[in-house]
Amino acid sequence: MKSIFFTCIWALISSLFSFVILIVSIGFFHQPIGLSILYAFIGWGAMFAGSKWVALQLFLKKHGLSRRDYVYIKQHLKEAGHKLVRLKKALFAVKNVQTIKHNYEILRLARRVYTITKKEPNRFYDAQRFYFESLDSVVELTEKYALLYNQPNRSHELEMTLSQTRVTLTELQKQLTNDLQHILGRDIEALHIELEVADKMFNK
Repeated sequence: MKSIFFTCIWALISSLFSFVILIVSIGFFHQPIGLSILYAFIGWGAMFAGSKWVALQLFLKKHGLSRRDYVYIKQHLKEAGHKLVRLKKALFAVKNVQTIKHNYEILRLARRVYTITKKEPNRFYDAQRFYFESLDSVVELTEKYALLYNQPNRSHELEMTLSQTRVTLTELQKQLTNDLQHILGRDIEALHIELEVADKMFNK
């Protein structure tokens, strides 16, 4: 949403810039209308591309990333976004009131890690276990669980397998919680430091 907002702002600024070029080209340099419109379009493209480039450089500088790192992270975020769609579909394919709360919590944790990383891509390296292990495991296991759960005439062996899978999913939920705590580690540590400073001030 934020990206769309800034894109609209850049497009508006570029449009104003191109309008100025059009007026100057016709009014001051007496260029033909067709050629003036061409200049305006070129000016719009140059201004829009330049604005996006500057914004990207400021963004990379803010988060301490190189362009190569950002491209790498962005690719993994894109793949993770597709996996989250699969996860949501698999989780809610199981129509069981008892598991709805548990399934929602799994999805909430996974989305939270993804959202934080997307907003602050430099945290990706703190969340590598989530992107390369936890997310893949929970998606694959949830999809298999949904497939088996929705089979008609489930056998005793299948019921046992489903029960074991639920236990494993509970463990994966704990791992997702740990992944989230790890990615927030710097914030928690900073908060502890601020609390210690505040305590010392109050004690004085």
